[in-house]
Amino acid sequence: MNNLHPTSNREPWIDFAKGITLLLVIIGHTVSGVLSGAIYSFHMPLFFILSGITAKLSSSAQQFSDKTQRSFRHLMFPFFLIYTIQTVVYLLRHFSNIQQDASFLPAYLKERILAGIFSSGVTISVFGTEVLYVGVIWFFPALFIGKTLFDYMHLKLTAKQFPLICLLCSIAGVVIGQYQCLPLSFDVVLAIMPLFYIGQHFNVFNVKKSPSKKFFLYALIWGIFLIITYVLGHHCLELASRRYPAYPLCFITALSGTLMLSEFSVLCCQYNFLSRPIQYIGKNSLYLLCIHTLEWDYLTKLWNISSNMYICTIIRILLDLSLFLLFMILRSKCFKR
Repeated sequence: MNNLHPTSNREPWIDFAKGITLLLVIIGHTVSGVLSGAIYSFHMPLFFILSGITAKLSSSAQQFSDKTQRSFRHLMFPFFLIYTIQTVVYLLRHFSNIQQDASFLPAYLKERILAGIFSSGVTISVFGTEVLYVGVIWFFPALFIGKTLFDYMHLKLTAKQFPLICLLCSIAGVVIGQYQCLPLSFDVVLAIMPLFYIGQHFNVFNVKKSPSKKFFLYALIWGIFLIITYVLGHHCLELASRRYPAYPLCFITALSGTLMLSEFSVLCCQYNFLSRPIQYIGKNSLYLLCIHTLEWDYLTKLWNISSNMYICTIIRILLDLSLFLLFMILRSKCFKR
């Protein structure tokens, strides 16, 4: 979700797309059924594609090393921070268990270390052993490793080899993920390589030209492929769960959904007074994602107060945005000092 370009070079529609999609992430994590499946069909692939758009690939080994270090700090610091918070809070909540049972702490730490090693968004089985999920933060190592691997391949491969290897990586990742999940969700990382490649060549779609017509066109294509993949695969694309219905058609669904939302973003950015709040969210999407993660862990009771999932969704969005704005205000005051 990060943008590696200076602020002056930011594309407003990209920030808007990030912002609106992060709101869709919150909605997708709250609702169920068709709406949730429709959102999942493209919302995470969109972030990987946008990352491919905004990333400037390395031209030398030294530049690659420098970029990798910056990317590690930017993406892995929030991962380790939230991972540590989750661990400490759990231990504090179960302090009495630690005192009463000498085996409790070693057993939990073993589970937690395994969860960190595999960094899966869902609970998985590894050679018969259950490995607990880390939740939303699986995205951080996946994005970091994915960007790093993509940049490295760009340095080492020819222009003709690059897309072919990305495709082969994707096929391998999808196949491997059906049998065994890899550490740091590396099977998913392999599967999404074409998404970074699409992002790097996104200019071929010329999203700023005739956005109204193309929005409806891509919406139609997205809807058709969404129905096809759901009928053939009986569910929608979900990267964290390693669900790739009717692969590779599910990636076409993801691309058309991304294009649909991109055109929508271009249209909305024609009205600055309406789009600026969403652009602000997009520029700071990393913070909102972290807040959403912690809210999901510890504040569920504040929004899950109704049997109507749409009411819960509205309350949850308002809660996350309120916490986000509070954090941004406190952050700005701290930096002023």
